[in-house]
Amino acid sequence: MGSRFHHGAPFSRAIEEGLIDPSRTVQVGIRGTAASHDYWQFSYDSGMRVMKIEEV
Repeated sequence: MGSRFHHGAPFSRAIEEGLIDPSRTVQVGIRGTAASHDYWQFSYDSGMRVMKIEEV
């Protein structure tokens, strides 16, 4: 809810710090009823592949 640090932030912080290459990163099993497309926009915009739990 506006904080830079929360349970979903490790990937975005790691990308911002250059620790991982988003074009070579896949997030697998993403779930949650609160998750909308906008919620995962950073992942999509950075080039990560996002596989939601329904796809897995």
